Amino acid sequence: MKTIRLITILSLLALCSACASLPNTAAFDLPKGVKVGYDITLSEEIRHTHYGTTVFNNIDKPYPDLNWALNAHAKNEAVRLLQLYDFVPVEIGDVYSVEDQEKLKALDGATLNDETAEAFKALEQSRVDTLKNKYGVAALVTMKSFPGVVASECGNFGCTDFRAETPGFYSRGLVLLPPFLHAVLPSYTSAMVIEPYSPIHNYNGPYAQGVPQLLRMKGFKPANFKSMTDQEWDEVKVKLYALITRNLTNYIKALKAGADGKGGYIRDVD
Repeated sequence: MKTIRLITILSLLALCSACASLPNTAAFDLPKGVKVGYDITLSEEIRHTHYGTTVFNNIDKPYPDLNWALNAHAKNEAVRLLQLYDFVPVEIGDVYSVEDQEKLKALDGATLNDETAEAFKALEQSRVDTLKNKYGVAALVTMKSFPGVVASECGNFGCTDFRAETPGFYSRGLVLLPPFLHAVLPSYTSAMVIEPYSPIHNYNGPYAQGVPQLLRMKGFKPANFKSMTDQEWDEVKVKLYALITRNLTNYIKALKAGADGKGGYIRDVD
């Protein structure tokens, strides 16, 4: 039987609460000027994640001196974009009661079966009720950090997944090839309409992840990508900010498209 971790509950709640029918959702009634919540929690720890030709070349190094205020940037962008698309932004705090939080903890590591699926559904309904009654929002955009797979490489012998723990810089090195350099944002981003409950289906980004986790740093040529200067790190920061904005824009545009009667299909802003 499959076990689950608390870190996946956000996505499992949505999956348990509605049937997925990619790539579109039906058009929904979300009038201009309604309140839309934003729930954002990003890790502020910046790391360099590198995968070499062998595991002996790998790097997973935190940079505690880098303070990029990712949460502040993401929240500011959520407010700006929601207003741009004629919504009223509302910051969302706690959506679970103390009792529900204890239930969530109890489900951490539980076996995924019919009983736990029903427990997820009940918790998601409680969350929806709180969003509707306490915050008065008609829809919600969520962006949460969590460690996970950010890239996959497939060949004759199957696929290899590559993970990142926190936002920052991701590099991939192969013999006789220049390194592939990216800003990385291991995260879960989603949007949903509150009533009737309707998750907006995930944008299908690079590497078949739910949302783009990497943004290629084209033209970025640090002298030594394993020991970068402050100026080179600033270039990573700019790209990471752009990746945050890109993912938020995709989902907020999807809410706007649905409100305009065009369905919730998410098209990449590029």
